[in-house]
Amino acid sequence: MKLSIIIPMYNAEKYIADCLDSILYSDLPKDEYEVIIINDGSTDKGPEIVKDYVAQNENCRYLTQENKGQSVARNYGIREAKGEYIWCIDSDDYTDSKFKL
Repeated sequence: MKLSIIIPMYNAEKYIADCLDSILYSDLPKDEYEVIIINDGSTDKGPEIVKDYVAQNENCRYLTQENKGQSVARNYGIREAKGEYIWCIDSDDYTDSKFKL
């Protein structure tokens, strides 16, 4: 696997779907990357949204922890990553559809 995309998430129900869609519907070959979403103690419906994406996309993983902050969540994702390269993106960001490795 070439790339691990790490997304820490806290109460991101309003924008996590846009973030994930921008990655999953990009030009990246699905077998060359993984998406790791770390729930940092969200109290909204963000985790439910992410679990639906994980169920439909084999290259997505969902991790959860008590609220410890974005840096701790990001580091947790990095420790779990399998990619040769790591890219961190915030849950309220999105990529260009022409994003390539």
